[in-house]
Amino acid sequence: MSDATWLELLRRQVRVVLVRPSIAGNIGAAARIMRNFAVEQLYLVRPHADPLDLEARKLSTQGEGILHCAQSVADLSEAVSDCGLVLATSADIAGLFRRDMVITPREAARRAWELAPGSAVAWVFGPEQCGLLNQEIGRCHFLVHIRANPNYPVLNLAQAVAICLYEQFQAACESQLPVECRAVAPWQLQERMFQHLEQALRDIHFLWDDRARYLMRSLRNIIGRAAPNKEEVDMLMGLARQIRWYVQHHGPSQSKRPELAPDNVRNRADSTPRPELDPPQSKPNAQE
Repeated sequence: MSDATWLELLRRQVRVVLVRPSIAGNIGAAARIMRNFAVEQLYLVRPHADPLDLEARKLSTQGEGILHCAQSVADLSEAVSDCGLVLATSADIAGLFRRDMVITPREAARRAWELAPGSAVAWVFGPEQCGLLNQEIGRCHFLVHIRANPNYPVLNLAQAVAICLYEQFQAACESQLPVECRAVAPWQLQERMFQHLEQALRDIHFLWDDRARYLMRSLRNIIGRAAPNKEEVDMLMGLARQIRWYVQHHGPSQSKRPELAPDNVRNRADSTPRPELDPPQSKPNAQE
């Protein structure tokens, strides 16, 4: 693949999403890094700082054009709705909810590049003070974790952007084979499928009690790793609709608590460690 081809693919298919950034200098520094690694699409979710602030423009150097073209949106879903792969980032991987999603920046970049010819890819970074919330991470496919000194693992926002985009750039320029085109279903369609699937599984009481959130997160991980295309997502939505139809016509009332499973099944389930419950908000993952 020629340089012009993969550089154009980076510009067209890879984006950086900064969620609630509060320091203008960090936005500017991120724009400079994006220019270094041929990524031009910058999305700002409810920014608390002005991307055209003097400090942002000073630190952007030759990335000022990226600041002028940055798109400010009201919600994360708006920033990633057309993406086939959404990669959250965080220094905090405590709790089963997060640990099940973790991959390295290099692995994330490899996955992203495999899908880039047919699907847009988003790297999502949280605000400087607190990082991404669990609710936001839960809407992404993977959680990218940059290993660092355990006594001080928190990176500056722009530094985290630099490491991730460096790996993305390397995955692109070191590719030895033509990148296979696989059109993954966009995030918006996947989210609709997950909503249908979750409701269907609640109707048959597969999702119940305090383990429901963990089980649904695990299912999201399984399906997300498969990178389903539109036809596969449509099939899963059809499955969910059929389950709901059957429950409405033949199944138990939704208000009825599920009966206990047979002893041999229940014993196996009871021996499974209960998932850890995560706080709604992460620890900081970036600073000034």
